[in-house]
Amino acid sequence: MLEQYIGDNKTHQVPLTWEEAAFTPGGTWGLTFTAKRKATDPDADAVIQKASGVGLSASDSTASIVLVPDDSNAFKATRQLYCAIRATHSGTGETRTVWADKIKFERAPAHLPTTTIPVITTTDPAPFAGDVTTAAVLAALGVPSYATVAAANAALAIGKIYYDTTLATLNVTTA
Repeated sequence: MLEQYIGDNKTHQVPLTWEEAAFTPGGTWGLTFTAKRKATDPDADAVIQKASGVGLSASDSTASIVLVPDDSNAFKATRQLYCAIRATHSGTGETRTVWADKIKFERAPAHLPTTTIPVITTTDPAPFAGDVTTAAVLAALGVPSYATVAAANAALAIGKIYYDTTLATLNVTTA
């Protein structure tokens, strides 16, 4: 099963096979990737589709499926789709399913409640010692100002901000 975070860019490499042997499409076979809610859904009801040269390519018997944020941004929760790559011969129209599996889209951990997250900044956090204020961190990070510190805390779900001198990291606990 393929796995990807909702809203991420990711290229998946998958093996192409036909009748239990490696399948190399060459120039005579076009490829189509289709992802559906149910394996029995018609292609017209696909959630995601890619075609040779447009988000889908092959090198020897390996296909590269390029999924972009717009492919999954509409998903509000974990979603599993049934997917397949079909090869179509340009001369005869013959079709072959050369790969099939599932893909699972999940929310990235950054979207989940966490207890502590690192804050990455180009600003040297050395001036911070121990607990610091939300306003000071937002200013140091160049985050657009909020009307009030309370509004920033609410919008960013900030509980406590502190500088860890041992790890040399600026940390934020969520509210």
